[in-house]
Amino acid sequence: MTDLDKFAIALDSYITYIREHDKCSNEDRHNKYVEFQNTIENLNCNDFRYYFYRAHYLNGQNRMDEARYNIDKAVNLTKTINNSFFATDANSSYLFAPTPNESKFLVELPPLKKQIADVYSCAGEIYAKTGDEQTSLKYYQIAMYYDSFLKSEFETQRTVTVFSFRRFNEYSLSDLINNTITVSPSVKMNDPLDSIINLWGDENKLANQCEDKKHLKPMCASFNYYRIRAFCLGKGNSPIKNILMWSHYAGEHTGFCIKYKLSNHFITQEENQNHEHMYLKKISYTNKKIDISVPSINSNLAFATKKLDWKYEHEVRLIVYNPNKEESFYGVTLDNESEIDSIFFGYRCPDATINTIKNIFKRQTKSLPKFYKMTLDDKNIYKLKYIKI
Repeated sequence: MTDLDKFAIALDSYITYIREHDKCSNEDRHNKYVEFQNTIENLNCNDFRYYFYRAHYLNGQNRMDEARYNIDKAVNLTKTINNSFFATDANSSYLFAPTPNESKFLVELPPLKKQIADVYSCAGEIYAKTGDEQTSLKYYQIAMYYDSFLKSEFETQRTVTVFSFRRFNEYSLSDLINNTITVSPSVKMNDPLDSIINLWGDENKLANQCEDKKHLKPMCASFNYYRIRAFCLGKGNSPIKNILMWSHYAGEHTGFCIKYKLSNHFITQEENQNHEHMYLKKISYTNKKIDISVPSINSNLAFATKKLDWKYEHEVRLIVYNPNKEESFYGVTLDNESEIDSIFFGYRCPDATINTIKNIFKRQTKSLPKFYKMTLDDKNIYKLKYIKI
């Protein structure tokens, strides 16, 4: 019998156990679990999910020494997953597994990265409950990293053009001087409902939903390593003519707007051993009721959902997860394929600001961006225009 045959039997046994789990009394449930374990152990199936399922069960039984042993095995097996026969496609929700009689059955599973995230999340809970908060935080951080691999709408595009309205301050100047994009904690956004993770991921609120609260502190701490940067998306230079964007985000028209061309490589960071991830995501706008008194939420809802009132912004968001950065604000360096295409100065932008920014680029070796100044249309004062300077 091949390893794949063994895995097929093991997975079929587990799915049968799960389907019958909620229908059983506690005694029958335990007996069925033992039956499942015996099936797996007799097969000697070295699958990370086996150890994860076992650790999850033992954790629920408060058999913490056994749970820790099994979750350690699961974690170690995920490190070699790309070379194993059960390495399903990262975006696939299904696993096709041949049974020994060569027939096929279909088992619905989360995407592979989500399965790995669940392993590390379970490890974080187990280590917190056994008193090791430092290791617990490390595992929750890795879980957040794998959970952050959402499908981006821009994965197939070679470059993406976005607009960033800025005030004239130390952060906006630093970005121009150092060729970076400053990212910030979501709690610093102007709308307190901007990122739902800030409301759901509150330790005190989650405590009302959990019987065992030992894991809440490190789990909630792992959310603190997300950073975001908001941009506008639009055809041509259409965002530039949005009066509200100038008023809200560019210092009441005294600031400026940067037109970026971001490379695909920059906005879809590859998997890496530092557990740092970054991607560009469109915001979804909704008027639907959102309930945050739930035990879990997905990353789309947590970071990329806003009320329909904000739809005029056409926001896309650079979402960064970096457990190696403690700073609230830091710059992410643009790659060689990304560039600042143009800078538009606000209608009330002072000449001193314009000259300061233009002088920054005179010292650079890369090609200069184009510079424009916003003006009014005398025949339609609510329509902004721009002229090249």
